[in-house]
Amino acid sequence: MKTIPRSPLHWVTSLYFAMGLPFVVLNMVSAVLFKDLGVTDARIAFWTSLIMWPWTIKFLWSPFLEFYRTKKFWVVATQFLSGVLFGLAALSLHLPSFFAVTVALFAAVAFSGATHDIAADGVYMAELSTEDQAKYIGWQGAFYNLAKLVATGGLVWLAGWLYESFSAEGTATFGAYVRSWTAVLVILCGALVALGAYHLRALPSGGGAAERRSLREGLSGLKEVIAAFFTKRHIWYYIAFIILYRLGEGFVMKIVPLFLKADASAGGLGLTNQQIGLYYGTFGAGAFLLGSMLAGHYIARLRGLCRARSAYAMASAFCRQLTEGEDVDACTDTLRTALRGLDAPSGRIVRMDELASGVYDDVERRSRGEMTGILTGIPDLDRLIFCLEPGDLAVIGARPAVGKSAFGMQIALNAARQGRHVLVCSREMRQMQYAHRIAAHLSGINSARLRRGALSQEEWGELAGCCGEMGRLPLAFTFDSATVEELRVQAQREKDLGNLDLLVVDYLQILRTSARLQKRYEAVGHVSRALKDIALDLQVPVVAMAQVGRQTVSAGGERAPVMPDLSDLRESGNIEQDADIVIFLHHPTSGSDRSIPSYDADTRGAIEAREGYQYIVVRVAKQRQGENGSFGVEFDAPHMTYTCIAR
Repeated sequence: MKTIPRSPLHWVTSLYFAMGLPFVVLNMVSAVLFKDLGVTDARIAFWTSLIMWPWTIKFLWSPFLEFYRTKKFWVVATQFLSGVLFGLAALSLHLPSFFAVTVALFAAVAFSGATHDIAADGVYMAELSTEDQAKYIGWQGAFYNLAKLVATGGLVWLAGWLYESFSAEGTATFGAYVRSWTAVLVILCGALVALGAYHLRALPSGGGAAERRSLREGLSGLKEVIAAFFTKRHIWYYIAFIILYRLGEGFVMKIVPLFLKADASAGGLGLTNQQIGLYYGTFGAGAFLLGSMLAGHYIARLRGLCRARSAYAMASAFCRQLTEGEDVDACTDTLRTALRGLDAPSGRIVRMDELASGVYDDVERRSRGEMTGILTGIPDLDRLIFCLEPGDLAVIGARPAVGKSAFGMQIALNAARQGRHVLVCSREMRQMQYAHRIAAHLSGINSARLRRGALSQEEWGELAGCCGEMGRLPLAFTFDSATVEELRVQAQREKDLGNLDLLVVDYLQILRTSARLQKRYEAVGHVSRALKDIALDLQVPVVAMAQVGRQTVSAGGERAPVMPDLSDLRESGNIEQDADIVIFLHHPTSGSDRSIPSYDADTRGAIEAREGYQYIVVRVAKQRQGENGSFGVEFDAPHMTYTCIAR
């Protein structure tokens, strides 16, 4: 059945309420039920503790749930199953040997409930990002504890009220208890079945099944997980703490309901079910919830005071920098970054097991075609670098008049056509010059004819359609960000608005910095590092054009340009260090140029013979995540378009 897209709040709350019901009923309410039906305290304590073991050992079968259907399937199936089992337990109360049958059915509910918990937590982690998991963790805990209040308070109170009603009708004591608890278990059955039906429509899938493996492989994997768990540092201290911490809670859950129910002559309080449901189930659970909220409020307030002190210190530093004559944009950028750090998590150590699981999940997403990066739109290049990933700084280097601006523009346009939000920073061209280039690329009209305005009637229609398409693209520009600090402010603003997936800079060396640096290479290095920081901090790819030196070699008595190298990036070696990907564009002016692949020896001449066309060699000189390589493309200069060569 198709899932209806909903806010996580629509299913997180009901999911964890459904998780809490079976656990609380078996762990606490069952003690009151069996006490009412005359079972001894010793048998109650032993058997109701024993049936809780599935929640302790559920890790033994949790890996095998990944091999069949979706996590949603297991959640819905176990909710239906638990509901049916509670319904059967209601009927079993009328049997002569009710205790053995009911305990067996409750044990089956425990296995079903433990399996439900595995799948429910799987859906929560698979469907929500880390940020959303933190956002909804409070709702998760609140509705799990609400189930505790409903079960220990509402159901126990209802059982007592029904008992009083049946007793008033003349039903014998034992019979009245049987009828009252039968009604309660039937209500519980209906609630779980209803939750299952709701989640059949509302719950997301939580991901598909993993690749099927043999039982031996599954057991081997389980063994490795257990072994890895017990090799963690200080694990035995953690286990000892958990056991000792839970020991008192375990006694309370089992003994307190029996103590409250027992007659005063036996050392108990002799409370009725209604009193237990009200005092212990409602007031007790309510006090627990209130304490949790007060503790959360205190912690939030304490954190708020710390944040207020930090914000005050930042504001004071900002004012001091301004009075000392520091650049306004640089100070603003520093303050903006610091303020974001108030809510950002502090640096942390990442363990290898976390990285390992992250690699598997990332490769699995890629196998399903879920791409986080952006394609350049030039297939031969995409085959080499795959895509531009968030956090990447890609540098496109070329000599003047080779076509690096058109190359960057084509990447920006392709990303925008994929629905990605692109910001282009151009300090080399005026906005109308850039607009003419885009129009030439999209419309197929010669750029020279656009500049002169000499268009045919048909071309005017094509231009009108092109302008309509341009207006629909999620593409934005900044032509007046003179410094990298100003550019960061603009990029951060777009990112905060959800309007930034790719930043294109044309070009790197022309962008200045407000930092007071004496030497040119230091300033260029500072801009290069700042662009890499923008990519990492905003988690977007940054594509920066860069000028390279005019190295030439002698070819038949004439000087001819050669394919640039990493050492040719002008004015700063930091560009090479900061860049994740370095791509060079080269226009061979001679057929003897050694950069031309052998298979393009004849192709180059045919392309150059066409008016306005150039043969360009694209070379990936550096990439951190793959191999380098080169290939030829044809550049249609009048239309600002790069096209792969059909071979």
